[in-house]
Amino acid sequence: MVALCLWLGLRSGGTLGSDATVAGNAAGQSRHEASNGSDDAGPFRTKASSRPVGEAQPTHGPQRLREFIVPALKIERLSLEDALQKLMDAYEMACAKSGETPLPLTFSIDPQARPRKLTFHLPAGNFSSSVRLLATLAGMKVTRDGREFRFVPIPKDDTAVSREMRVPPDFNSMLNAMAGVMPPPDFDPFAEPPTVSHKTVSESLQALGIELDPTTQLKLDFAGVLNLETRSAADAAVIAEITKLLSASTPKQLKFDPMVLELAAGADWSPPDISQMTEPEVQKVMRDLAQRAGTDLQSLPSVTAKMGQGTAIEIINEVNYPTDDSGETMATRDVGKVMKVKGGMLGFGQEVSLNYTDTTVDSSTGKPVFNVRTDMSDEGFSSDGGSRFVVQTRPDGSKTVVLLKSTIIDATGRPIR
Repeated sequence: MVALCLWLGLRSGGTLGSDATVAGNAAGQSRHEASNGSDDAGPFRTKASSRPVGEAQPTHGPQRLREFIVPALKIERLSLEDALQKLMDAYEMACAKSGETPLPLTFSIDPQARPRKLTFHLPAGNFSSSVRLLATLAGMKVTRDGREFRFVPIPKDDTAVSREMRVPPDFNSMLNAMAGVMPPPDFDPFAEPPTVSHKTVSESLQALGIELDPTTQLKLDFAGVLNLETRSAADAAVIAEITKLLSASTPKQLKFDPMVLELAAGADWSPPDISQMTEPEVQKVMRDLAQRAGTDLQSLPSVTAKMGQGTAIEIINEVNYPTDDSGETMATRDVGKVMKVKGGMLGFGQEVSLNYTDTTVDSSTGKPVFNVRTDMSDEGFSSDGGSRFVVQTRPDGSKTVVLLKSTIIDATGRPIR
């Protein structure tokens, strides 16, 4: 009898405890996770590839939505519900590209509320900040409880408010970009700039659909301080929240560290069938290749680029050559190694694209003969501090291996994570 009771107790405690956790996760009621903010709370794992087949558990907790980057979105006359759905679609697409399993999030909006329609450019940013920005521009405030976001109207009050808020130097430019009156930060610098007229802070807020109270006065001074005077507590709350969200958006860049390995024909090495590697995996491949005869490693110079803007690394010589037998008409061609890279934050890492060419010239016969030894392109997701892994095999059996490491850094050059 005692043994039977003990057996039933252990069976009940293990099975019911596990089932209750799964049910709580599926319903979005993981209160423990919301309270302690730990990344280890609940049955979450870090990579989709580490989960058994058929399992659909999220690979990150809701507290990590403060880090998960979603791309910029254009919101055009959408209700708050539709704007949140568009943000969820972008979040799920970013999860698919980055190998994450999305959280089943829910949004509860006060049925008595009448959120204003939204028309603006939502900048790329973390999911939590994007939700807060949508709520603020709709005249709502939002809180999160586990996987549920709850929206209530910002209370209206005729309390006099006087406040000074320090803002980043490009605060008004960010407002202008959100309102669509100037190019966004990732605007192509080589394209013909559109004709725009800059708006003041008050004009930008009105262009974003915020109807300011007649008593609300805003002045941005040259020291980067926004002075607010109003008798509308709602206006003060909205402006303070927008200021806080945009001020927290610190400039970020991508640092690229490329390596190129050349393997001689006949080298006994088969590349792994993957397109991205973590740092430990890169080190393992490097140790493996170091033991192969005929392996040549070259580290190209590192380069830093703004998000969404391309840059290039060039180790080249210019070769002048005649284009006809007369020798009167000359042309110039670059010979050497050229790597073009571009990236932007996505999920917990970044999307990266690269193109690498290696061109040689043979002038032994008097007339230069150009040979493109390597021409390889690649694009896809890379974890922060991870590397894209690309291999090209030539007809003679020799190989070129490119490892492109990308790291998100701040304005001082320090890694964000």
